Parts: sequence; structure tokens; C-alpha cells
Amino acid sequence: MPSDSLVNWLAKRVKRDGKRVRKLIRALVNEGYLLLCKGGKTVSLNSIMSKEVTEYVERVIERHYHSD
Repeated sequence: MPSDSLVNWLAKRVKRDGKRVRKLIRALVNEGYLLLCKGGKTVSLNSIMSKEVTEYVERVIERHYHSD
């Protein structure tokens, strides 16, 4: 999936804040949950860590909603 498409799709669902979404995507890449392809223009889910990805996203969402 093109990373710009992912950012736009997520930003529409997260208060239209593309900068925060890009930061979260970078964090997922740094943690090894997402893999960059085609020079960083596309991302792919690291299937080896799919369970950990779900847990990570749930923690991030929980932290976000409890901090507001």
C-alpha cells in the first residue's frame, strides 16, 4: 500500500492530523511492525509480528484516549 494513501486514510479517521499519523507510522517502522518498500514510498505489514502489531495499536489507542 502506498504510504501516502495510508496516511490520508488514517488521518481522516484520527481528527485529520496527518503529522501525528506519519509519526505513528515511523514508530511502527522503527519497532519492526511495518516494512518499508520501494524507497519508503510503500509500507507492508510484517506478517511475522502480526499479533504484536495488534497489541501495539491497542496500547497506542488506549494511551491516546486516556490522555485526552
